[in-house]
Amino acid sequence: MKKTRKPYPADFKTTFAFSTMMWPVSAGTVLITSFFMQYLTDYSGIDQALGKAGFAAAMGTILLLVARIVDIVDDPLQAYIIDNAKEGKLGKYRKFAFLNIFLVTIATVCIFAIPGFIKTNAVLICAWVGFFYLLYELGLAFNTTMPLMQKVSYDTALRTKWTKLMRLWIIVIMIPVNFFIPIVTAVDAGVGNLGQSFSLVSILLMLVVSIVAFIGVRWLKEPRSRTQAGADEKLKLREILSMFAKNKPLIVQTIAMLFSNMVYALSSAVSVYFLKWYYAADLTTGVVDAALYAAVFGAYSIAGLLPNFIGPFVAGKFIKKFRTYSRATGVLMLVAVFLYAVQTLMFYTGILKISPYVFVVFSFLSGLVLGTAVVPQTLLWTESADYAEWKTGKKMSALINSINNMMGKAQSALSGVLIGAVLIGVGYSVDSISGNYSGDISKLPDMISGFGMFITIIPVVVLLLSWVLYKFFYPITPEIQEEMVEALQARREETQ
Repeated sequence: MKKTRKPYPADFKTTFAFSTMMWPVSAGTVLITSFFMQYLTDYSGIDQALGKAGFAAAMGTILLLVARIVDIVDDPLQAYIIDNAKEGKLGKYRKFAFLNIFLVTIATVCIFAIPGFIKTNAVLICAWVGFFYLLYELGLAFNTTMPLMQKVSYDTALRTKWTKLMRLWIIVIMIPVNFFIPIVTAVDAGVGNLGQSFSLVSILLMLVVSIVAFIGVRWLKEPRSRTQAGADEKLKLREILSMFAKNKPLIVQTIAMLFSNMVYALSSAVSVYFLKWYYAADLTTGVVDAALYAAVFGAYSIAGLLPNFIGPFVAGKFIKKFRTYSRATGVLMLVAVFLYAVQTLMFYTGILKISPYVFVVFSFLSGLVLGTAVVPQTLLWTESADYAEWKTGKKMSALINSINNMMGKAQSALSGVLIGAVLIGVGYSVDSISGNYSGDISKLPDMISGFGMFITIIPVVVLLLSWVLYKFFYPITPEIQEEMVEALQARREETQ
């Protein structure tokens, strides 16, 4: 019996596009968030090439701060350009999706594959890393997944399906990223240089995900509407400022996400150091057991990967039970607070030191909760864009998406700066070939204590604040959500 093809926008090509177009962004973001500082300090060989211990850590920390200052102007400007772009052969948003894939891929590859001659000159290395890091940030700001999803359909069930599939397929393609250290270690068995192995794996990964994402965006059909084709739709600054001032869902979502997603950013960036020095290193000599580190990191990666497969399926049930995205998210935040409180107690009583797999188990549990929360939290950004359109009659999805991007960048940068401060404080330096510590060994315990705080006390505080915001301040009820969707759908039918 021949299968009936689903009509647009529920068809295979649209679903494939939304499932894959975020692959380069996701791969690049995880690599930058988790390994940017570690690559500079442990694998790039910058300190050894310059003969200056701690130079790489200081450079990376300063660069992250500078990038955030640039983002304050750059992200809203790019979003303004996207929202005011005219319809063309590639639609209004698709052309930016192609640009996003190209820039993020090129920049990420160049960040993790620094030529040898560049490393021998302090000015050249700062210019190289700085330029391509800013190019990466520029590429991220052209991510138009959310504006495209909002434009293609207002159907909340279809959006939930696309977001769940997007999340699931991102997790699938993130398998090599999650097992990055074990893969690099395996490749290094044949290469004999950890820095070169790190670069080779990064290049191959980014090329694969960018090709698939390009195909997905190529297949995506972006609908046209008469109201978006003319100059009369150009956004005015007054309208933008009014939207931000009056969009309470956006304000609450922005602050809550700033808190809650800090946990992921810190955990991702800290764990690569924490697992290495807390469980796989001899603190009296600075020698690292590379095989043990790879095994522990592999177990930790599995613990982080499995919840992300399960989470999207569980998320649908949470959303259905609690009826709104904000209520489902709030409950999950509260559960996560409890889990991190227990982990805090175990770290400061020494229980966590007994075995790395105690940490792995709690990483799985907290990952399951926060991985489930990703789906409703992502949909809250789209809901905020709907709210803005409902109230103003103007599409401002790219501007709202820029806030989402800025939050992610800010969290990544802040985690990097905090880690950088700890590394600079101890004069952190590692041999890029062997992976062993080459700095002052006596300061390693202080470094571990600093990192421990980032995965215990801080998550408890920020997740609790996030729960309070979703529970008591987010204004969209099930009734308001239904009224908003009906009004927007009616408006679209009138203008097509």
